[in-house]
Amino acid sequence: GPLITSRTDSGTRADYVEWLDAKADSSVLYISFGTLAVLSKKQLLELCKALIQSRRPFLWAITDKPYRSKEDGEEKEVEVIKSFREELD
Repeated sequence: GPLITSRTDSGTRADYVEWLDAKADSSVLYISFGTLAVLSKKQLLELCKALIQSRRPFLWAITDKPYRSKEDGEEKEVEVIKSFREELD
C-alpha cells in the first residue's frame, strides 16, 4: 500500500483516495504513530517486513524526518523512508 510521509511528493491526495476506494470496506490497515513516537530503524524495518508479509493492503502514514538509532553507544540519525518506498514500489 501507499507509504505517506508528512511532505510526500510521491502522489496526490486523489491518488490515495482512488486507491482506497478500490479496496473492499474495512479491508485496509491504517498505520500511524503520530509525530511524537520515534521508532528505531530496527523497529521500522520489522514493521515494514511484517506489513509486507501480511499481504494485506495498508496505508502507512509516517513522518519524513530521519530516525535515530544507537550504534556503538552513540545515537546517530538514520534515514529509512526512502528504502521503504523502494521496497513497497
